[in-house]
Amino acid sequence: MNYRVRIVLDTDEDVIRDIELNGKEKLNVLHESILSAFDLYTGEMASFFLSNEDWEQGAEISLVNFGNTDDADLMASKCIADVIPEKGDRMIYVYDFLNLWTFFLEVIAIDDTPAPETPLIHILKGVRPQEAPAKVMESVNLSDDVYLEDPGSFGDETNWDDFQEDQ
Repeated sequence: MNYRVRIVLDTDEDVIRDIELNGKEKLNVLHESILSAFDLYTGEMASFFLSNEDWEQGAEISLVNFGNTDDADLMASKCIADVIPEKGDRMIYVYDFLNLWTFFLEVIAIDDTPAPETPLIHILKGVRPQEAPAKVMESVNLSDDVYLEDPGSFGDETNWDDFQEDQ
């Protein structure tokens, strides 16, 4: 089976690649193809995560066994066609656990034409930034009306009405 997978880097700018490969290949071949397509170097940890149409992160398929999983959950033991068998199936790929390069993958075509002997990389759009895009963390804006419903539940006798910030 000939698979075409679209890979989108999680960044503000459009950085998109398509990779065409044999669905019988193992996920580690897709991993290596992504590294090549986005000009990333080998040697960093990476994982695929199953996902749904809302891009929610599901079960992990690791590059290396850290002892907390069996070998059945490794990239080298999973065929692409077994993990993402249908057009529209999705995964999240995280590369370099310190910098968290995050990619969204979707199967955009599956057909019976002969698959390429080696993965083909189709560059669609964009240039990968030099550094991993920063992840935006949601936080509480302390200038908003934030309050504790029951400050006494913390077990102390603080008079919350007398509390003043340090000047």
